[in-house]
Amino acid sequence: MASALPLLRVHHVDSVVRCIHPREGGLQAELVSQGFDVQVLPGRSWLARARALRREVRRLSPDVVHATLLHSCLLARLSLVGTGVARVDSLVNTSYDPVRREVLGIPAWKLQVFKMLDGITARHLGGHFHAITETVRAEAIDVLGIPSERVTVIGRGRSGTLLGSRTPERRHEVRSALGLAPDAAVVVAVGRQDAQKAHDLLIRAFDRVVRDHPDAHLLVAGRPGDATDKLNAALRKSSSRAQVHLLGHRSDVPDLFAAADVFAFPSLYEGLGCSLIEAMALATPIVGSDAPAIAEVLGHGRYGTVVPRHDEAALAEAISALLDDAPRREAMGERARQRFLERYELDQVVEATADLYRKVAADGGGPTTHPAQRLLGSEAALRIGRRLHRDDLTVLAYHQVDDASAFATQMDLLVDRCNPVAAAQVADAVYRRAELPPNPVLVTFDDGHETIATTAAEILRVRNVPAVAFVVAGLIDSEEPYWWDVAKAGAFLGVDFDGVRLTDPAAVTRALKATPDELRRSEVSRLVQELVALDQPVPGSHLSGQQLLDLPAMGIDIGHHSLTHPCLDHCDDETVVEEMAGAHGVLRGLLGHTPRWFAYPNGNHDPRVEDWLEDHGYELGFLFDHRINRLPVSNPLRISRVRVDASADASTFGAMLSGAHPAVHRLRGRS
Repeated sequence: MASALPLLRVHHVDSVVRCIHPREGGLQAELVSQGFDVQVLPGRSWLARARALRREVRRLSPDVVHATLLHSCLLARLSLVGTGVARVDSLVNTSYDPVRREVLGIPAWKLQVFKMLDGITARHLGGHFHAITETVRAEAIDVLGIPSERVTVIGRGRSGTLLGSRTPERRHEVRSALGLAPDAAVVVAVGRQDAQKAHDLLIRAFDRVVRDHPDAHLLVAGRPGDATDKLNAALRKSSSRAQVHLLGHRSDVPDLFAAADVFAFPSLYEGLGCSLIEAMALATPIVGSDAPAIAEVLGHGRYGTVVPRHDEAALAEAISALLDDAPRREAMGERARQRFLERYELDQVVEATADLYRKVAADGGGPTTHPAQRLLGSEAALRIGRRLHRDDLTVLAYHQVDDASAFATQMDLLVDRCNPVAAAQVADAVYRRAELPPNPVLVTFDDGHETIATTAAEILRVRNVPAVAFVVAGLIDSEEPYWWDVAKAGAFLGVDFDGVRLTDPAAVTRALKATPDELRRSEVSRLVQELVALDQPVPGSHLSGQQLLDLPAMGIDIGHHSLTHPCLDHCDDETVVEEMAGAHGVLRGLLGHTPRWFAYPNGNHDPRVEDWLEDHGYELGFLFDHRINRLPVSNPLRISRVRVDASADASTFGAMLSGAHPAVHRLRGRS
């Protein structure tokens, strides 16, 4: 909060802070020093604080009340009934993970009562909900019964600038201050001395590490907590206790990460684990437990090693393996740092938070939907539609995924009402007469936007939804922007068509799509040059080669979408061959195999392209004609797709799944 609130001011969001309990000094004092109104709610009882909060809300008339942590959320839900103020509750932990009950020794009946109170107040008195990971969001939906469209995922954030970088000079300085040798193997753990952090297990595991690395040291930073006695007992029994250092509370944790060879995070449960993202920012190699939220943040092994909870031997083995392999540590740390920059950099998190506040303040968190659209997207209409189209294949076509929460809601609805299928299953049904499950739906993405990797992939993986990403092969590992982004950004410069000067971004893009390819390229090149001259270059946003190679492990297959994304039906024969053969070669070189699927750029079919696909062994080709497919499909190289906006609300998406969308699309005069 101390880092985010000043940045929220930049986004024209001002804040006052009200606390349930006083905390002397620290971050509270820091916020006050920055000019924020921070006060503790008066009163000794819960009822007195509830009345005080209600009075404050009436006095201040805020646009949004944002409650963080469970007790604050319950207080806000119950005390603000009838005020009409827009509300956001932050869900920051997996409160009902069975492991948590076991660790804390909470009686089952007590947890059940608390869960019932939490669920009832959340569903009936809560507003919108902010979850810090997909894992936390899933618990809110599955355990508390909160409608998925009311839960938005925005991670915690840290400032990479404030955390600094990992340099040899910083490493040497920190180690020298701690009395550690420059070449010693150093493992760091960070967190309160609470049972959930499993530091006692780490100390026992460290005895095994020292057998292989006699010079190793373990630094444990964190204030005393409910497991301090247990931790000290483990230390007394440790054969390597002289090399285990309990540092207590530290204000220099980033320095510890910069000095460490490995960050160990064996927690038994977490909502996200803020020290994880700090370690990622500093490119510190990580060994973490498979607690669901930790595994999610670590990309299930892509950004750190994941080991089973409670497994002392596996933890020790993973730490020792990293200490033995410096090149692996360096590569893992760099992947983790890139992930931090993509997902957890504070500026991005603050911007997403400001957007959420505006969305919730406007209408409770979601775009308005026409009554007819709500009817077609209702649960009853969806059930009827899916029954009528039980044996039909629906193919959804996305582009970028900017609204993670809306997309997650769509995928929840998809999994609940339909059967996601992979492209290979569709090919087996077409060519080998294999049966598809009832209500089959294939998810596809066009163009290869970076948000497929940074946002969509984890949402799909958690729900076991396979997909295909059709990539513009010529933009892989390139800073070059999509040409339509250039057209939109440069529309104000004007584009002349048949004596008419167009400046509307949508009109410019439509006109360029309809022109001969040579003219389109010329106009886009002119716009690029003029935008650069005005110091307004358009950034690239395509998948990198590494991101593309990581997608198949997440269940996302890779398909061909041309070399530069022209409208192929407006290209001459030579350009068609260059576009098709060029992308084919790039993808085959990267993937190590020949692509099997193709999506026509802009969805426009071209018979020359279809002939090329047949000659080169492609099995499936996809259009953009807003229709669903009767099985068996008549032409596997002309499979219909329905375009979907990843930010569409549940009603709009439900209408698409119901089978009503193609008819509605045609009635509205759209092709």
